[in-house]
Amino acid sequence: MHIEDIENLRYFCMVYNAMRSLFKFYDHTFDVLVFYTFPENLETFDYKEKFNLIKDFPTVKFIESDYTKKYKMNRIRPYTHDGYMSKWYHLQKCFELSYEKVLFLDCDTIFMKNPAYLFTKYANKNLWTLSCSDKIHDILFPDIPNMNSGQFMLDISCVSTINSLYESIVKKRLDLSNLARTKLLDKDIISDAELSGYDYFNEQYCGQMVILETEGVSYNTFDHKEIIHPAAPVEFSVDGKIVKENPDRHYSVNLNQNGITGIYNINENTCIIHYSSGKSVFWVDKELRNQDLLNGYRNMYNSLKHSNMDTWGLLFA
Repeated sequence: MHIEDIENLRYFCMVYNAMRSLFKFYDHTFDVLVFYTFPENLETFDYKEKFNLIKDFPTVKFIESDYTKKYKMNRIRPYTHDGYMSKWYHLQKCFELSYEKVLFLDCDTIFMKNPAYLFTKYANKNLWTLSCSDKIHDILFPDIPNMNSGQFMLDISCVSTINSLYESIVKKRLDLSNLARTKLLDKDIISDAELSGYDYFNEQYCGQMVILETEGVSYNTFDHKEIIHPAAPVEFSVDGKIVKENPDRHYSVNLNQNGITGIYNINENTCIIHYSSGKSVFWVDKELRNQDLLNGYRNMYNSLKHSNMDTWGLLFA
C-alpha cells in the first residue's frame, strides 16, 4: 500500500476492502503481510473516524516500508524506483523474513473464498502469474510471455540471490528501456510515445525476467477463472439494463443510481479477483469510498447510462 498524499486514500480504501473480504474466510494457515508507505501513523489513523486497518485486522502483519527512505522516487525517464517497483523490493523483504513461498497481490483485489489451497496447488520452482499483451515487449522477446505483475506466486528456490534481488530487477528495468530505445526507437520502428509507455510498464517484466534467469525456473499461468485478471471481460448493466452483452464475461456488474453495486455471475471456481484501480469505484463497498471513489462511481454510472462508449475505456480510468 503505497500512499504518499493523505488527500488520496483510494488505495487505503482498496486495502481495507480486500482485508474485509479475506477475513470472511481466513483460517490462519498462512500469514498476511501488508507493506505500507503512509504519511501518518497508520496505527492511530481512523478513516471516516471508524475504519482502522491495524486495529480492525490485528492478525495481519502491517510492516512500515523503508522503501521511500532508501530510494528516491523517480518519475523521470528512464524510470527506476516508484510505487509500482516497490513490490519487488517487498518481495525481497518477504524472503529475508524467512518466508519460503509468497503469493503477491495488488491492493485492487477481492477474495471470493479462502486462498490457502493455492499454496499447495501451484507447485514450487515456478513463477505463477497471469499474462498480458505488450506490443514492444512482444517485438523484443517474441518467445517470452508477458507477466501482469499484479498477482504472482513463487517460492524461495526461484531466487538465486535474495539480498540483491531488487537491485538486479532495477538494473534489468534500465536494460529493457535501453534495449527498446536502441533496437526499436532508433530504427524508427516505434515512436517515443510508445517507448514512454514501455518505460512505464516494464516494471512488470523486469522482475519476471530476473526470476526466470534462475536455473530450472519455469513460467506458468494461474487458472484464469480461479484468479481473474484486471482485463478479463466484464458485462455491465445500469439500473438492471444491460449496456452491452458479453457472453465471455468473467462476472457481471450492475450499477444503480444510489451507488450500490450488484456483482454476480461469478464462476464458482473463482477465488481471487484482481479488478484494476479504475474498477475500484464499484468494487469498494459504498461505505468505504472516499470522495474520489464516490465521484468515480457517479462518472462511471453516467457514462454507461448516457453514452454508447466501449466499456473497455472505463476499466482503467
